[in-house]
Amino acid sequence: MANMTLSIKNYQIVRTAKLEFEPGLNVIVGESNNGKSAILRAIETAIFNVSRESHVTLGETQSAVGIKYNGNEIIWRRDANSSSPVSYRVNGDVLTKLGRGQPEVIAQLLGIREIELDEAKVRLNFQKQMAYPFLLDKTPSQLFKFIVQSSEEDNLMEVVDSMKSDLN
Repeated sequence: MANMTLSIKNYQIVRTAKLEFEPGLNVIVGESNNGKSAILRAIETAIFNVSRESHVTLGETQSAVGIKYNGNEIIWRRDANSSSPVSYRVNGDVLTKLGRGQPEVIAQLLGIREIELDEAKVRLNFQKQMAYPFLLDKTPSQLFKFIVQSSEEDNLMEVVDSMKSDLN
């Protein structure tokens, strides 16, 4: 597993930040209203193209979130003054004319895919604040559909094996 570097500029309350994530569990701690949730939303925005005007720091016109992972560099940008307000730079190539949802190239490079399941977007290895872990709120039928549609089968089997080991 590789390290990940996250760079944020003018994203909600976060003016500038650079974080290094190591393999394994990483924890972000701090007082209320200091940007912990904004950091999680910034990661979500860059991975899944979840873009809103409120993601740009009040008083600014541009926002950016950069992710370096496994030798790849992904930069998500929102520019209120541009004809294409949201764009990506992926390993030097610029992507514009983006629809809603996650660009396929991002899903492939990061190995994190968003699946449409019964009109809801589901993610195995990216959880929001207060979300149920590991799809525990899904029915067996929904779990089967998710596994069939995603590229997460190896990750899911790893989680199941780890849970079995922990139970033993």
